[in-house]
Amino acid sequence: MHQSEDKRIGNQIYHLDQYRPVPDVEPASSLPELMAYLGLSKEPVQDPVKVLKDQHASWKMLVKAIRQLSEPPHPQAIPYIEKYLSHQHEAVRMAAARALGNFWRANMLLNKELLLRPLLDKHPFVQATAIQTLASLGPEILTSTLVDSLIQRLHNAESQSIVRVAIIQLLGKTRFDISLHELVRALDDKDWQVRENAAVALGQLIDMSASKKGLLIKKLHDALYDPVQHVRLSAASALGKHLQISGIINVLQYDKPAKQMKAAQILGELSVKTAIHDLLKVAKQDRDDEVRTAAILALGKIGEQMDEIELKKMLPVKVLEQFRQKGNGDVSIAAEVVLDSLYPEHLSKN
Repeated sequence: MHQSEDKRIGNQIYHLDQYRPVPDVEPASSLPELMAYLGLSKEPVQDPVKVLKDQHASWKMLVKAIRQLSEPPHPQAIPYIEKYLSHQHEAVRMAAARALGNFWRANMLLNKELLLRPLLDKHPFVQATAIQTLASLGPEILTSTLVDSLIQRLHNAESQSIVRVAIIQLLGKTRFDISLHELVRALDDKDWQVRENAAVALGQLIDMSASKKGLLIKKLHDALYDPVQHVRLSAASALGKHLQISGIINVLQYDKPAKQMKAAQILGELSVKTAIHDLLKVAKQDRDDEVRTAAILALGKIGEQMDEIELKKMLPVKVLEQFRQKGNGDVSIAAEVVLDSLYPEHLSKN
């Protein structure tokens, strides 16, 4: 295994967009409505202050006005925005929470209690927005007391997934030992979105924590065998230059069948061409048909990323055809699926 291959695979971009809720509110069924709900609509309001003073303004107009008065921040809007932290529509409260972050960043807001108030909102989307806003303000706002209280909420069985994910993302912005401990612990969480975001956060901390670097690398390698693909790919991306392809191949060859299958799966998902030889060997010689099947399917994944010349050289038809003809049950079926994907014209002739 060449070091350059490890580095190439490790640096592939697998980061997903940060988790954003798709709200279920009336009448956010069209794209403009949804964008307004998330505070993404850029259509300007002619007189945003007038809108904020209007008791009958729609939630969409209020969200636009709040955003417009906070990007860039207008200090005269703070009293109105404070009022809208209690609005009946959660989208307005979300916009107000984001706006307060902008005012704090511009040193126009001195009341920290006002900044933290949305954390107590009854709606999980507002709570998550407040947490994400705090995370964006930098480590100086993230005191140990605040982090401890959020960790308690992380472990609260009643906390919604979106809130827990936002807390994980925030912990990745801090430098407290307890935060690192919680992120490692979160790799085993029952919620795959928490595990995924924990992997991403730990990847940002690997090279900033010399004393725990070895532990973090080990835990992220363990996460490569997660049952959910998003978690596996996030762990691989988080490892970056620390990703050890040779270790995955070792698991493929010598570990228990369940781990061997996961190793084959991640090698395929990462399109590790240098693993083709080892995957072919396992596909031919392993005693477990499920492991052989996983190896063949991984070869198919890798082959899908090759050009025609490279494919014919590294995964010729005759090799896959042997698996199809001589394999038992699922092994033969897997080979046929891969042939159909890589060489559809071959099966049509036979």
